[in-house]
Amino acid sequence: MLDYEFMRNIGGYIKIYNEFPLPAVICDRSFQVYWSNGKAKSLYPSVTGTAQLAGILAGYSTDSILERIDRDGSCTLADALPHGGVSLCAFPILLEEKSFGIVLLVLAEAVPPPGDTAYLTTKSAEALNASIRECVNDIFTTMDTTSLKADFLQSGWIKSSLNRIGTAVYRVLRIAANITEYTQLQGGAYQLNRETMNLCDMLADMQDTVTELAGAMGIPVTFDIPREPCFVSGDRQLLEIAFFNVLHNSLYYTCSGNAVTVAVLRDGSRAVLTVRDKGMGIPADRQESIWQPYVAYTHGGIGAGVGLGLPLVRLAVSAHGGSARLASGP
Repeated sequence: MLDYEFMRNIGGYIKIYNEFPLPAVICDRSFQVYWSNGKAKSLYPSVTGTAQLAGILAGYSTDSILERIDRDGSCTLADALPHGGVSLCAFPILLEEKSFGIVLLVLAEAVPPPGDTAYLTTKSAEALNASIRECVNDIFTTMDTTSLKADFLQSGWIKSSLNRIGTAVYRVLRIAANITEYTQLQGGAYQLNRETMNLCDMLADMQDTVTELAGAMGIPVTFDIPREPCFVSGDRQLLEIAFFNVLHNSLYYTCSGNAVTVAVLRDGSRAVLTVRDKGMGIPADRQESIWQPYVAYTHGGIGAGVGLGLPLVRLAVSAHGGSARLASGP
């Protein structure tokens, strides 16, 4: 018998996973299925019913699954479905910092057939990304050589020009990466490579890169990283891409000399990563639209990108069972 209080509490999760690019199922901690998105129903109906799911989990210890979810924040059952390379990844649903339900994501390693639209789109994006990266590497190599000569000549305007070129080239590289990662996530082709890691260490490792990038733009970035470790379960590459997209927006729309602050804190069993800037801000009536794909907001006369940065951030964070939020004003 369905628990309608449980249904009410998972309303926000249903909203998140209804249009999610991966098949998703929501169940309680006894693995009774309450809801499945359209992708799960059409592609993997064997996990969308309580009895069917029980058959799949019969070969596992459900107590062990719950223990791993509570301890690590996730639990992946490799090759769980009777299809080659199809796994189940379980995340906790939290209410007042306590797990009261589970989200199951179906991760398929099998490559879709060549005629599949999502597959073709993903491969096209990957080819575009590879080509752009090759060109960008040539540009950076030339810039390094030019920079040495600029130092020798002590030519300030050359150095300034190289900084502007470097910033523009980095932006091109970021757009290429966004196109690839977004199409993979949206098409359900991205494979999460989850690991338990210290979020503070991840940010510390990126600090030099961030400082160099921000320095070229004349914007100081302060890191407020606690000494205590903040362990999370996630795909490091995807989390780094999400972070750099948010950070780049802060740098790109902040005037030279203003400040950007990156901070990490614990909120119960969840980690919160914030990027705070003193930029131009976003009007309230435009804040929801910027999360939509291909909505490029031209702000204060500054040109916008292709409109995939923040949608990619939301997809990446949602894939980890989290949420991306914006607080801003002009």
